[in-house]
Amino acid sequence: EEELKSSNEELKEKNEMLANQKKELQKTKEKAEESDRLKSVFLANMSHEIRTPMNGIIGFAELLTEENFSVKESKEYLRTIYSLSQNLLQIIDDIIDIAKIEANQLKISKEVFYINDLIDELYQVHDMRLAQSEIKNISLKVYKPLNNEKSKIYTDLTRLKQILNNLIGNALKFTQQGIIEFGYKKSDANNWLFFVKDTGIGIPKEKQNEIFERFRRVDESHTSQFEGTGLGLSIVKSLVEKLGGKIWLESEEAQGSEFYFTLPQGEVVKNSVSSRAPKVPEKFNWKNKSILLIEDDDVSRTLLKKAFYRTGVEIVAASSGEEGLQAFHSAGRIDLALVDIRLPGMNGFNVTREIRKINPDLPIIIQTAHALGEDREKSINAGANQYIPKPVDIKVLMSMINSYFN
Repeated sequence: EEELKSSNEELKEKNEMLANQKKELQKTKEKAEESDRLKSVFLANMSHEIRTPMNGIIGFAELLTEENFSVKESKEYLRTIYSLSQNLLQIIDDIIDIAKIEANQLKISKEVFYINDLIDELYQVHDMRLAQSEIKNISLKVYKPLNNEKSKIYTDLTRLKQILNNLIGNALKFTQQGIIEFGYKKSDANNWLFFVKDTGIGIPKEKQNEIFERFRRVDESHTSQFEGTGLGLSIVKSLVEKLGGKIWLESEEAQGSEFYFTLPQGEVVKNSVSSRAPKVPEKFNWKNKSILLIEDDDVSRTLLKKAFYRTGVEIVAASSGEEGLQAFHSAGRIDLALVDIRLPGMNGFNVTREIRKINPDLPIIIQTAHALGEDREKSINAGANQYIPKPVDIKVLMSMINSYFN
């Protein structure tokens, strides 16, 4: 009897263990099925999000090549193409950022800057977009409680801008009327608290725990009236945590949403503060200046030549690394080099190193369509002064070049 009792106890323990294992397997199965479902929804949604702007871009481009429109109509269609292209670029950027996060290639580059400058820049950008859109019932407000000197922070400027841009963009997407307010305040001596508040549709309580999960959207149905990939808030959460902070939200359905995140103060004892990009003048005068343009893509080369035409600058163009070095040696004078990374034969990094051996002071700007590598760091290590990713913002590039010509 004692042996049987002991055996029964062992069997009971084994049965309980098997039951627990079965529960865990069931949970794992449900998670896998939910993950597959979310990925299927995501892929279907991604196809829609990519094809929708592409439909407008291709359609309007085709119309412009086949029909004779007035100047006013042509400009309107071109503005639409540009706007849709920006939407498409945002989708691509989101996919690339997720890939970086998955591959643990998301690098942080910290610097000292003024939060007030960043808030002002974001306000100008989004206020301009509001003015150009059909939405007239939304007003933007900013909260900047400190003067410039006290608003110093040491963190990644690009990533902080990306976080706030994403949250403000979401607020604009889900708000039909009212106020969108964003800003910051000192949480304590060592931390900042940032926020974005809106008077939009809000987020249901049952969805708030999963809103930061990848591939999740508040409305996953085919009838959803709001565009989006379901990646934005997941990227925001990853970026905030990568910068050493945490993020949360407060929201009620039909009452709006409030997103908060913290960031550490960082070491701001440095005297140097990142300078703001200079304002872009309406016209550039680069007469008696010459630019060495090393770019293997015909379209990109033509685009830059057309963009620089009115400045009066002389363009010395080359389509490979070796050809670029030959042009550099044979040209009488080169005032700046604009070098692509991916070139046939010798790549842009090696071209930059060779140029730097001959002329240590020549301004060199590297441009690239690569997005997953550590191109910025590699460019600076190779000897470049600046780095700009493709698609190149022409105004930013021209402003960058102008800073070396003045």
